[in-house]
Amino acid sequence: MYGDINDEIYIHLPPEDPMYGLGYVGKLIKAMYGTRAAPQVWQDVVRHNMLSLGFEMNPIFPCVYYHRAKDMTIVTHVDDFLCSGRDSDLRWFRSMLSKQFELKCEILGYGSGETRELSFLGRTIKITGSGIEFEGDQKHVKILLDEWDMINSKSVSSPGADGEKANLLDKQQEEEKIHDKEATVYRRAAARLNYMSQDRADLAYAAKECSRGMANPTLGDVVRIKRVIRYLKGSPRVVNMFKWQSSESNLEIYSDSDWAGCAKTRRSTSGGIVMRGSHMLAHWSSTQSTVALSSAEAELNALIKAASETLGILNMLKAMGKDFNAKIFTDSSAAKGIVHRIGCGKVKHLEARQLWIQEAVLRKMIQVKKIGRADNLSDALTHHWSCVDGARHFGKSGLEWRERR
Repeated sequence: MYGDINDEIYIHLPPEDPMYGLGYVGKLIKAMYGTRAAPQVWQDVVRHNMLSLGFEMNPIFPCVYYHRAKDMTIVTHVDDFLCSGRDSDLRWFRSMLSKQFELKCEILGYGSGETRELSFLGRTIKITGSGIEFEGDQKHVKILLDEWDMINSKSVSSPGADGEKANLLDKQQEEEKIHDKEATVYRRAAARLNYMSQDRADLAYAAKECSRGMANPTLGDVVRIKRVIRYLKGSPRVVNMFKWQSSESNLEIYSDSDWAGCAKTRRSTSGGIVMRGSHMLAHWSSTQSTVALSSAEAELNALIKAASETLGILNMLKAMGKDFNAKIFTDSSAAKGIVHRIGCGKVKHLEARQLWIQEAVLRKMIQVKKIGRADNLSDALTHHWSCVDGARHFGKSGLEWRERR
């Protein structure tokens, strides 16, 4: 992971160097790990090697490379590469890279010398007769249970419950700050949940709510995070299923919002899921940056978030020579009406920055359609859900709950 460095950087010589203690310093010719220039220099090394092999760097997501002739896609994360392509092309890529670097490489498949299961950045990727399974790192569940001494706690069927702030005791807990040492433990757990939620859509809303308390954690935040850990005790494994399906050139994006869902700030939550057939490509649950003055504005803000994510994906695919159509589904007739008109209409409190989506719809870059709430897969990303609702929405998104390994 060292590349030639362009800057003039000098270092103190280590004791192992023969010139140590003689008044000399060392001048770096390689970007030593830990120096400020090291990450950029390594990315330059990766880019140079990938371009020399005929790959194109994606202008939208620079960590993605695509080979048009071989239809190969490479996702890079520092020195970890996840590659998709035909067996023969994967072996060609491995042989070419091995001329420059020392490699540890596995190929997922059923052929000779191929493996049925491999790991990438702690995630487990497994090929089965029905498709490909993608699962986050299970170690984080055990760490949380150990740190919070909840190995023997009783499990619950969902990571949160509505109406947490209904009684006086809960309101007192929301105001009472916890000690610095406890706050450090809380922040570590909230950050871990936020990391886990990248691979587990069932944790998205609960992790977002826990993260909101990281600045000044209260007893109420502790109650919330313990509830999530109790859920993880009963549901330690959730697998993302990518079942075999025919080629799909359409993306379906589901958008939803709860209006003023936060009782303290009155801010709403935007939730969304990107689907390609039965495959979930992305999901999000985020608190809106402003207070929506109506349910229509809250749903419009959620649509804008969904449109932004969609256009990013479409532009990434377009740079790879792949044309996709995108349909965004919302259960709000008011928000759908706003995006299909020009200007604010009677909704005078909207701002100009919220209306760029109207042009995107007018130019047919995206389509916005109405859907019933029961069929809106993103509904469970805007509020705490029951086990029945979670199983229905997330089951349609390709999530499967499994027993502990």
